[in-house]
This record gives sequence, structure tokens and C-alpha cells, in this order.
Amino acid sequence: MRTRRRGSAVVRHLWRGLRVLRIRPLAWVVIAGVCLILSLYLVRFATIAHLRADIAHAEIEQRRALVAQEELRDRLDQKDNPAAIEDLARKLLGLVKPGEEKIIFIEGK
Repeated sequence: MRTRRRGSAVVRHLWRGLRVLRIRPLAWVVIAGVCLILSLYLVRFATIAHLRADIAHAEIEQRRALVAQEELRDRLDQKDNPAAIEDLARKLLGLVKPGEEKIIFIEGK
């Protein structure tokens, strides 16, 4: 019988410890709600941070595209410019105007 008392005393002691840890059902609902809200907040925070990085990357790409567009517009403007066409003909094709002499320099060894 003594072992029974000891056993029941141990159980009572453990039960008292559990009683301290026992939380009411409403508290569990509140804790679960807080955890849910916290997890949703963290997910949204991570999503917003990712979207901000995407926006920054898109802005950099936009600036690059605008620079390239400006360069292409400059080249397009030179397409119909007679002075630019003449300059390219002289440099790339080696053409000269009638009455001009073409001089070619030969470098010595």
C-alpha cells in the first residue's frame, strides 16, 4: 500500500504541475489567432520585400532601355542627314567628290 501512496503522490504532484500549465480554451484560440496573424504578416512582409526588389530591377532595366532608345533615335536622325551620309561614304567606302583627288599614304618599313 505504501507504494500506492507514493505512486499517487507522484501523480498528484505531476497533476499540480500540469494544472499550472493548463490554459483555458479561449487562451488557446487567442494564441492560435496571434500566431496566424504573425505568420500572415511575415509572409506579406517577405512578399513586399520581394516586390520592391523586382521594382528596383525593373527601374534599372527601364533606364537602360531609355538610353538605348535615345541612341537609336540619334542614329535614325543621322540617317536622313546629307552631311552624315557624305561623311560615312568618305570614311567607310573611300569615296571622293568629283574634282577631288584621293591621296593614299603608304607607310614605309
